[in-house]
Amino acid sequence: MRRRGAAAAGLAVAVLASIGAGCTREDDGGRLADARPAQVTGTTLWAQLPTGKVSVTIGKPVSRIPGDEVVGGQPLEAADDRAFLPVQVDYADLEGTPADAPQDPDLDPADLTTLAVVLADQSYPVPFSDVPEASYLEVAKAPDAEPALEIGFDGVQQSVDAAGHRETGEAAGLYEASTRTDLESCGEQGADTPEGSSRTCRYALWAYPYVEGLGWASKRTADATWVVVTAQTWLRADQIRSGGQVCRPTAMAGNSEVRVDGQPATGELPVVANRRGGGRGLGSRGAYLLPPAGQRGVEITSRWRCRIGEDITKVEFVDRVTSPS
Repeated sequence: MRRRGAAAAGLAVAVLASIGAGCTREDDGGRLADARPAQVTGTTLWAQLPTGKVSVTIGKPVSRIPGDEVVGGQPLEAADDRAFLPVQVDYADLEGTPADAPQDPDLDPADLTTLAVVLADQSYPVPFSDVPEASYLEVAKAPDAEPALEIGFDGVQQSVDAAGHRETGEAAGLYEASTRTDLESCGEQGADTPEGSSRTCRYALWAYPYVEGLGWASKRTADATWVVVTAQTWLRADQIRSGGQVCRPTAMAGNSEVRVDGQPATGELPVVANRRGGGRGLGSRGAYLLPPAGQRGVEITSRWRCRIGEDITKVEFVDRVTSPS
């Protein structure tokens, strides 16, 4: 689990404050700061976030909280027109996201996520937590009301009701995310020769509406999505020659450039170069802000240079691949 220090610290402060001040509520009709249900069973509503999957289990409203679930040991009684609603938040980091999606270590889902239980048209905020966290909400009494859940992430809202009906809006792509697509490329050239592979290429592509560190694609351009391409190439040193001499691996350098549908990257992302002995690997990963499309044309230009004697010798390869529809 990642990035939960700030959220956990905030919850601890709230509990300590309630111990010193007696039974308090964070706000009128909100979470009880000093009462915790022993367990919560009932309706579970979930939503896909760009960083993982969040679930909120909502129990049946009660009029009394027993003393063993209250700091200080005194039971709580609800007013005649009020009730206490047990809820539990569970979060699975990275669940439902592309397997190789880039992660921003400075991004904390707790800073970007808002949750609220809706009961009889009244909205009650629920604190997000990336560790299982149970609490009670004080709500208006509504015996026959079915709960719903409102979710916000970095300014984009969605909702789901007890029947499973979703309003996803700009977050719809989170539920239709493409998995990694390996693109046909040069593969392992010369793999069956005594010297082994002379050049290797590995290219992959996936599309997603949100990239950590770059935000929602739709907030930059309406109806756009992020297309992320990873390119890893390697060249054996003796493929660069000058005047009868061959390049040494330690004298190699290079760079790669990737364009998708003719467009340069909107943002560069971290990537590890293909490392193997006897040559030099290059790595590139970029995020491309693009309109929806059934296929993508990807052009990868790999350039190597090597000092051989007093000369700098350069070689260049251009691969063009198409993602399947």
